[in-house]
Amino acid sequence: EGKAAHIANVTANAGKQWLKPDEHRDVVAMVQAINDSWISAFVNPSTAQRTITWEDGDTGVKCKCRPDWLLTLDDAFWANFIEELQPEQNWLSWLLNESMGLDANNQPHGLANYDDLACDLKTLNGRWESHVVDYRYHVQAPFYLDGINAAMNDGKRRAFIFITVDTAWPHSVHMRFLPPAAMRIGRAEYRRNLAQLAECRHSGEWPKGGDTFTETDMPSWFMFKNRNV
Repeated sequence: EGKAAHIANVTANAGKQWLKPDEHRDVVAMVQAINDSWISAFVNPSTAQRTITWEDGDTGVKCKCRPDWLLTLDDAFWANFIEELQPEQNWLSWLLNESMGLDANNQPHGLANYDDLACDLKTLNGRWESHVVDYRYHVQAPFYLDGINAAMNDGKRRAFIFITVDTAWPHSVHMRFLPPAAMRIGRAEYRRNLAQLAECRHSGEWPKGGDTFTETDMPSWFMFKNRNV
């Protein structure tokens, strides 16, 4: 009877990814951590996972992105934000006027300087800075931001932020933005990527791995562990 029930359950949920009990516990805890944070105000289900498409002006490559949330930071949003959270005035002033660091003119600015906010949720296990580089989040941010601006073509001021939640207890939640230098580097990278993609499609020739003969560069920890051998 138990086996039959298990088979029926597997059949009914075909194609879904199964979670182990400890994985399910962690997911529930991370969701709760986000809901308990003031950052939950920027998690709006009605604006989730909107697919945005555009054609790159320089290469003609058709592009798309899907930010987790795309919010309009209008008076209604901030009125609801203040009503729900009742933040201290000093903190609210910092969030609105200084939270986004320095602008291109080296002046402090915050969320009040923007009309829309594109948000992407990331789980975090380790140093955020390493994740940014390893997973190319510094490329994602300007690619999404430029793409949304191109698709909307409405002159609105937009920012891109990451919402991160730690996979380990106590599942800390943060809002993070990238500095202008990182956005500039990421923008240059995605421009090179699009140019290479357009060239490959035009020529029919694609880069491939292999065809090399190289020495293996062993990890430093391995060499240190065996330093006396």
